Amino acid sequence: MYGPGAVRNTDDWQISEAVIDELAAMLTEEGVGLTLDISANKRNAQCARFFTAKDDAFGHSWAHENCWANSPFEPASLVLKMFEVMEQTHRRHAGTTQLTVCLPDWRDQPWHPDNHEGAAAFEMVRRYPAGTILFTTADPLKGGRVSQGPTRWGVIILHMPAKVVTTVDASSDVLLHLRPVHCGSHVVPL
Repeated sequence: MYGPGAVRNTDDWQISEAVIDELAAMLTEEGVGLTLDISANKRNAQCARFFTAKDDAFGHSWAHENCWANSPFEPASLVLKMFEVMEQTHRRHAGTTQLTVCLPDWRDQPWHPDNHEGAAAFEMVRRYPAGTILFTTADPLKGGRVSQGPTRWGVIILHMPAKVVTTVDASSDVLLHLRPVHCGSHVVPL
């Protein structure tokens, strides 16, 4: 455990399995779960498929996935870029793409939902207060994961679900039904 004033390396943090299981059950279809971790490494990936910093997640498609992101939150430009890519992906593939993001509840940041239109489009599904035990890191001595203890700040979970998309075939049959009908004998001409 870290002592007071110690610097914590957050690069290997993973939200606890219990919390991720609860979120996956609540936010995804039964039996589907989260399918792609867009910001991970082999020690902290929450999904079988994941992108590392070397993979550059921004250079890959996130379409048709139930994406999870517990990404670095600094620099702010990285989080803003993530929201931009998420918005574009969801706009193009709204019926088949879900996005879930874990971030500090830092209201002074440009990426916070209070300050950013893209982040505000997400539903806030959980707000954990400071002091909640949420994260683990790899245990280099014993293997496995070890709790990082209470968080020093609040944490928010944002979610953009897949949306049912209805398309209308604008064939001539449909347009025929939308055209005004001919005037019948009950209509008096002007």
